[in-house]
Amino acid sequence: MRCWERIRKSVVELRGLALIGIADVISNLISGLFWIYLASLIGDESYGKLSYSLALCGIASTISLIGASNTITVYASKNNEIVSSLYLISLIIGVVVTMLVFFIVDSYEISVYVLSSIIFGLAVAEILGRRLYKEYLILAIIQKILMVCLSIVLYYSIGINGVILGLGVSFLPYSIIAIRVLRRPKIQLTSLRRHVGFIINNFIISLSGLLNSSMDKMIIGPLFGFVVLGNYQLALQFLVIFQTMPIVVYKYILSHGNLGDFNRKLKKITVLISIGIAITGITLSPTLVPVFFSKFSHLINLLQILSVSLIPISVSYIYGSHLLANEKSKVVLIGTILFFISYVILLYILGVVLKQYTIGIAISYVVSTIIQSLFLFIANKRIKYDISN
Repeated sequence: MRCWERIRKSVVELRGLALIGIADVISNLISGLFWIYLASLIGDESYGKLSYSLALCGIASTISLIGASNTITVYASKNNEIVSSLYLISLIIGVVVTMLVFFIVDSYEISVYVLSSIIFGLAVAEILGRRLYKEYLILAIIQKILMVCLSIVLYYSIGINGVILGLGVSFLPYSIIAIRVLRRPKIQLTSLRRHVGFIINNFIISLSGLLNSSMDKMIIGPLFGFVVLGNYQLALQFLVIFQTMPIVVYKYILSHGNLGDFNRKLKKITVLISIGIAITGITLSPTLVPVFFSKFSHLINLLQILSVSLIPISVSYIYGSHLLANEKSKVVLIGTILFFISYVILLYILGVVLKQYTIGIAISYVVSTIIQSLFLFIANKRIKYDISN
């Protein structure tokens, strides 16, 4: 009987992992091909300007979420009552921030994107926390299809801002989840007090993650030009596709916590796959880039060097998800801050002082990911040691 229960549990675990994997592989493939097509269509400078605008949107939406995404995933998996309260607060802040954004940039396209991306972040956190993996798969595919269709149609209608509007509207199907959560009877803001420390830590982690995902574009664009930024952003887009497996594992571990032997095997497989993908990116870039992306003159060097970062990024995802699942958010925060500080310092030395613009950007990114992954690995081992003693 015990053996049968273990088999049944393994099947359930694998099914959940498979559904997340299928959703992320399909959606990342659609998204990646879309951004690659768009890059080849508009050229490196326009692509850099679009990346700059989306980075501004990312800053606004991340601030509005107040770190709720990871917090909701963790507490929804434990059926904690604070999820609805976090939803309400994030949406109220999101509406205020969206109005401010509209008055500052005078762009309804950007405002729509900011608000809808907040809804998207909250909804995905709820779905993963409740382990509604089939729903996650369906909504992910619908959103990506809408993104491609709407963005291309609107681009030919109103230009680059049409892409931003198409992205924003594509997130709206996730509002179904937000409505479902807000209709729950238990919205008790006072219950947040018991978890305020964890929530604040996750908010700071989100802000530091924002530094890593958006502030680099805010620095590179004005400092090195939008041509360099366009090449860098396209290289990062390939890196996002390469990261599919580590991100799947991150989401799965975050919603399940520690599953012992199953997680250990999963971690080893993830790292091995990441090594294989990194080698593939390094070897194929010189052959494929000139054929498909002749407008992007700096892409080969950037892509080859950035491919190396996939290995430490995988390690960071693995150990970061385990630490967050055990509510050790301060450790993850320190790791994220270490990444950003080292990245900015190296970017200044290699890019500004030594004038190695493209190669300096790539090397700075790789070294910073290595520093972050080593810290999270050592911290995870130390925490396990302290618990066992």
